[in-house]
Amino acid sequence: MNFRKLAFNLVDSMRGGLINTELKRLERSEIDKDFYNAEKSASMRTFLASLRDVPSYKDLDMSKGLEQFSVIQKKTIQSDRSNFLSTAYQRGDLIKVSTSGSYGLPAEYYLTKQKKAQQLAEVIHYGRKVGYDVGVKHMYIRSVVHKSAFKQYLQNEHYLGCKDLDDRFLQRAREVLKGRQVKVIIGFPTAISMIADYCLRKGDTKSSCSIKGVITSSENLSEQQREIMKKAWGDIGICSRYSTEEFGVLACQYEAGGDFLINSLNYHIEILKIDSDLPCREGEIGRIVVTDLHSFANPLVRYDTGDLGLIERRETDEFGSLLAFKSLSGRGVQVIVTPSGELKYPLYLDTIMERFEDTILQYQLIQETKSDFRLLVIPKVPSIDGILNDLNITMLRWLGEGAILNIEVVKSLEMLPSGKRPYVINKTL
Repeated sequence: MNFRKLAFNLVDSMRGGLINTELKRLERSEIDKDFYNAEKSASMRTFLASLRDVPSYKDLDMSKGLEQFSVIQKKTIQSDRSNFLSTAYQRGDLIKVSTSGSYGLPAEYYLTKQKKAQQLAEVIHYGRKVGYDVGVKHMYIRSVVHKSAFKQYLQNEHYLGCKDLDDRFLQRAREVLKGRQVKVIIGFPTAISMIADYCLRKGDTKSSCSIKGVITSSENLSEQQREIMKKAWGDIGICSRYSTEEFGVLACQYEAGGDFLINSLNYHIEILKIDSDLPCREGEIGRIVVTDLHSFANPLVRYDTGDLGLIERRETDEFGSLLAFKSLSGRGVQVIVTPSGELKYPLYLDTIMERFEDTILQYQLIQETKSDFRLLVIPKVPSIDGILNDLNITMLRWLGEGAILNIEVVKSLEMLPSGKRPYVINKTL
């Protein structure tokens, strides 16, 4: 055991062992169904009882379960924050977290120390499946580097800011990887896949570094991006992690085309219709609605995340929570509205662009107005002139009558304030 892990365990023990207790709980729940059911049932009862201390919920009959609660939006909680805070806690004893505001205004939420420990345990537990653990050397790619050098040393992290995905950034990342100490890369899939492609173009072999795993978050991970990473670094573990600042790790996808396996021990997840609060049918894209069973200080009950997901088969536990969903399809502003009013989802754009995976490395579709669209493409080859007409015809067929498309060959994609580079942006929403 390395000294960082020893130090981590010592500090956690001095603080009550909250993180390691949660780790053991998560591990056991995956192999012991009876334990899972007992823990989930106890968590549900405890959480519902705690809502009596929340002004917005105190008059409801908690014996009726979650179904009686209305779906709640972020803006509702933020505009009336005091009514959604538990009176059982002093605000000074809580941990404040802020969301990035990538797709709207930033938001603030409050966590108990136990909830924060749970979030850290989730990161470790689901990261272990692809080689990440406390003390493992890893490269963390974010839009802005916000940790001190000392803290990076303690956590064995090498931070890279990815505001500009230019050759300078790519060469710096390559040099770090060639040092053969980094075992895991964590960050945006756009940035990581471009690093992988850069290493391939420079002639690096799989033995040039010691990468064992990749964890992506914040953006959708495409199958093409997975393939580029595996081509560059071999048969590594790759996890597409679905997580948020206010919740924690909600779900993970480990195989291309596989399910997002839900952390159903800690979260009750539903996928509801786009235009109503009814459950989606199998094969239907809908809104991801989450209840955090451990959000005691700032309860999130049937909270509309703004994210969209797809169910291909409906499998739930005995409490009615989904155990898996097929894929993420972005957020509301990542939905294209065609001139005829039809909704088009990023999920299906992936399928279209697979035709051009040999020539196009990255792409981004931007809706500027009801009928005007821009398709930004980063080429994989010296020239893509030969495929531009075919690409234009294919995209216009998908966008429908009345669409006007301008294809631009670029070196970088448009970035949101958070550093995310989603491959669909709707500026009309």
